[in-house]
Amino acid sequence: MNAFKRQVNSKSIVFFAVCALLLVACCVLLFCANITHSVALEQEVRCGIAEHTHHDGCYNGDFLTCKQPAHTHDGNCYIVLLKENDINHILTMLGESESHSLENVITDTMSSALTFNANLNAADADQNEAAPLSPDRVAAFNSTIADQDELPDIVLNENINTMSTLAVGDDTEETPSAGTVTPLNIQAEPDTSNYHANFYVYLDGTWTCLGSLEFTTERSGIRYNSVLPTAEVLELVNGALGTDYAYNSFDIAVASSLNGSYSKTDLGMASVTTTIGYRQQNATARATKYVRLIPEGGSATSTAFNFYTVTFTYPEGTTVTKYVRSGTTITLPAGNYTWSDGDNTYAAEQAVTISGKTTFEANLLGPPTYINVHYDVAFPTVSGVTVTTQPTIAGLAATTVTDEYTENAEVTIRHVSQQSVQGTVNGNSTGLTRVIQFKGWRVGNTNTVIQPNTKLIWDELVRYSNNTTALRLTAVWEYNAKQTATFFIRFDSVAVDTEGNITGQDSNKYTKQIFAAYVGGVDTALSTNNLQSKYGIADTTSDNSYGADQKIRALYGERTDGVWLSAFPTDSFVFENLVQYANTGYLSVDGVPVKAEDLNSREYAIRWYVFKNQDDAWHIDGKLVKKVGLIHVYKTFAGNKELVAEAKSDFYIDATDVSTGVNTVLNLNNYTTHDTVNDKYMWEITDVDYGEYWEITEHPHQFGDSSVKFSVFSEYTVMDAHGDQSINGTGTSLSVKGMTYALDEGVDEVLRAEFTNIYNRSDSIIIKKQDSLTGVSIGGAVFRLYQNGSPLRFTYNQNTARYEYNPTAGTITDLQGNANGYYEICIENFSYDIGPITIREITAPTGYTPIGDIAIGHTGEDETVGILSGNSELIRYISGVLIVGNSTDSSSVTVKKNWECHETEWQDVTVQLLANGKLVTTVIAGVEPQAVLNAANGWTYTWENLPVYVNGTKIEWSVKETAIGSEMAKADGSFVNWLVSYSLPSLSTDENGNENTLLTVINTTKRVMLRLTKTNLWKTAQLTGAAFLLEAVDANGNVLPNEVTKTATTGDAGTLIFDNLKCGVRYRLTETQAPEGYLPLSEYIYFTINEDGTVRVEDSYYAEAGSTAYNLTVKNGQIVDLPESGGMGTRMFYAIGLSLVAIAAGIYIYHLRKRRCYH
Repeated sequence: MNAFKRQVNSKSIVFFAVCALLLVACCVLLFCANITHSVALEQEVRCGIAEHTHHDGCYNGDFLTCKQPAHTHDGNCYIVLLKENDINHILTMLGESESHSLENVITDTMSSALTFNANLNAADADQNEAAPLSPDRVAAFNSTIADQDELPDIVLNENINTMSTLAVGDDTEETPSAGTVTPLNIQAEPDTSNYHANFYVYLDGTWTCLGSLEFTTERSGIRYNSVLPTAEVLELVNGALGTDYAYNSFDIAVASSLNGSYSKTDLGMASVTTTIGYRQQNATARATKYVRLIPEGGSATSTAFNFYTVTFTYPEGTTVTKYVRSGTTITLPAGNYTWSDGDNTYAAEQAVTISGKTTFEANLLGPPTYINVHYDVAFPTVSGVTVTTQPTIAGLAATTVTDEYTENAEVTIRHVSQQSVQGTVNGNSTGLTRVIQFKGWRVGNTNTVIQPNTKLIWDELVRYSNNTTALRLTAVWEYNAKQTATFFIRFDSVAVDTEGNITGQDSNKYTKQIFAAYVGGVDTALSTNNLQSKYGIADTTSDNSYGADQKIRALYGERTDGVWLSAFPTDSFVFENLVQYANTGYLSVDGVPVKAEDLNSREYAIRWYVFKNQDDAWHIDGKLVKKVGLIHVYKTFAGNKELVAEAKSDFYIDATDVSTGVNTVLNLNNYTTHDTVNDKYMWEITDVDYGEYWEITEHPHQFGDSSVKFSVFSEYTVMDAHGDQSINGTGTSLSVKGMTYALDEGVDEVLRAEFTNIYNRSDSIIIKKQDSLTGVSIGGAVFRLYQNGSPLRFTYNQNTARYEYNPTAGTITDLQGNANGYYEICIENFSYDIGPITIREITAPTGYTPIGDIAIGHTGEDETVGILSGNSELIRYISGVLIVGNSTDSSSVTVKKNWECHETEWQDVTVQLLANGKLVTTVIAGVEPQAVLNAANGWTYTWENLPVYVNGTKIEWSVKETAIGSEMAKADGSFVNWLVSYSLPSLSTDENGNENTLLTVINTTKRVMLRLTKTNLWKTAQLTGAAFLLEAVDANGNVLPNEVTKTATTGDAGTLIFDNLKCGVRYRLTETQAPEGYLPLSEYIYFTINEDGTVRVEDSYYAEAGSTAYNLTVKNGQIVDLPESGGMGTRMFYAIGLSLVAIAAGIYIYHLRKRRCYH
């Protein structure tokens, strides 16, 4: 019995638990359901009235002027009220319908009612029922539904709300919006194809077409409705008329033909959808529609919604046209004018009521006291080219702006944010872009163009404004395909285009476009062939493209004569873009694949070998040239011919690669070249790696005949044009570090190691005439030798090429050495016992200063011969070799920096000194080739004690800017973020008659603007109120000095602008304030702007480069809270929690009872 009780009790517990669950479920339903007396589930409102609450803008003082009625949807806005219908019956109908939608049940019921009661249709069969519904028509529907057993038994709401029951304000207070007006799109013929609606407005007394829109048809029972988005209609109307009408500002009337019968019955514009055909046969529904704009509440034939053309003509010829609603009072434009309509004269800013088509002509009152400068970017739409980001006024997000200046002001003309805009050419497989280039600001309707940054004084501003108060500047853009140059690299590095053989090539043998630039100075009227003939560049052969490359690179930079390029890619930029092709095995040079890790300036050079015009653009095709490591070793034999001949017999040089120990022997059997005039041999050492060390040692001949008395003088020179290895010294051994070169540009700057040996007999004097600065021998000097005041006389031996002392038969007193500056003088019969020899230079080489007298004789009792007097800094005497140096006139070069930008932009700059266009160290060792200009030295530097001549050649001095701050110059000498120009040299002389050359370098900033867009994670919403800090940082995240720091906050459009930024600089973006309702970013965002405007974002989930240049998108995650009112609420969660508690309690009690039964 007890067991039975326990079993009954256990079942009872389970039963109660289930009951508890049911109870909780009921609570859930009660909490979730908002039970009212009228439920409108899955229905659309049928009142046809938009919800609206009046606000401050709806009133003029205390008077309500808003034409839109105040309305909030209630039960009487829906056609079916469940309280008047059997809900079970409704649910049955929903279950039987395919869509399970109450709205479809309603629509099918009403559509069927139309079929059974023809009187429900209007007289015009094409004009059928459409929302909103009127109560009388709803009553008619109910009558038909009740009479027909075939129809679903459903009761429609006859208390439907109507517009007539609502109050609105007095619309006589309305003033149309005064904004910029786009001209009407007047079509000669409307679009008569199916699914097109042509819209008309009554303008200047005639129905004028605004344009056409495509519509769609929707099935409504057995008929169709013709509909289109209301937003598109409003965009068409407002765009044409310059208004800001809402959907309920006017009505529409529709006809099936242009001059047919128009009707507005049951047609109209709702907030989302505009219906222009209701419940028509399919063929009728899709046919062309003609739609007229009529007054709200007016008849279908009314012309009261009419407009007039109002034209304003300014003295400078500018014309502005607006379209004004009849009866509207407008305010005439402000300015230094009176206005005349032909009948009356009005003052500026006077109110005038428009009642017809009117032209107002402005007449000047006198010189203006202020001028408004109006800028319009007017960026064009280029057919076949996609540009997703348009430039703005520099520093602003707007494309138009007006600046007001008062009398005597000075004006700096604004710039646009992007001077070159690249758009993608649609359907092009090579990634071709079109460059759209800003050319300046056009003044009014004239052909005058003003450049940005131009400074205008007041008189110039008045002249440009034609003595009016307005100067209108419209941006001029050029975008012809003949004005774009696109850069490609050929995969096999073969220059297939040469002079006389320039053709189109297979695009599969080239990279996709690497770079693009604007081409200026082109006569776009010329044909492709004529353009190529006039401007094209190519080398004569495919072997060497250096000449074409230099000419093409020289195109960079704006000029007034000839063709030019607005930008040019750096070699490093090209290398970066070629990595992908090297990784896939496409790139090769001379058939050898190029490794991605070798794509740098030490291993390869870029050569642009052709500039050619094609149908789609100018093409600049390039190739890779492999660099090689070289050392040029020179050996000069000078002095006595017999000794030189013997010395050559077994002479050699050892060149040893220190890193490998490999030795190369250089001798007279394997030399590369021989200069017979100077008796100079050259050997070229190849297979030199960049940076590896070489030991180079010469081994002079060991003379075997001890009876021959001689001496050998040995010296060396190292010339390193690109490094710091240049040096002079005496001896026979030196060491150098390997360098690499592209051989197509010549070998003038290849690392040189030069040895010179002068061989002399003991009975002779050899004079070497040299440039005292470089040690290089030079010809052109004439010497005369004296003893005891009398000139010595010589004969000349043609066989030995030396002067021989002959006091009796000699006739030569003036000694002219050989062309390379050596003089051998035999003094076999001469005695120093009767006096020293005085050597006098009676003619110095051109450009050099003659040296004073040099006395040679016995310097002591041991009869040692040496220098007794002379300029010790310029002369040396070693074992019969007299080295006589000549100095040239001294000069100086001063470089000066001029900045054309704000002082905060000034940075230390580095310049190089060039001698005859080459780095000074290629011709003069020991001269510091670089100078840093900064505030501390007043932005100037002077190289003192420079020669006027070097190695017998006059020097033309110049400088080249190589760095501005941390930014290095590109290969062509230009900069990414700066414009550089050089003034012509200015020559002067100091008080000592020494020449000074003044060289001025001018820098102007070249900056970019970045647009940041703040979105949610899915980029479906743009977020306002996000604040950011932008800093320039190095690779370690340290803030860079002298770089801008920016703060900005996103505006209503979710965007902000950072201006005055540099390309190639690493920036760090910090979010200092997240948008309301969004999580703040917990990480930095690092990015760099490339020269072409692309943005490279370092690994970040929350940031990505925009699809167009100079754009960055930053995303935020949304804060997720439990929903409150308006959502499913917290009550559902409480209910679920109670359910779980009840289930757990029931299971626990059940198991507890069960265990007790077992015990």
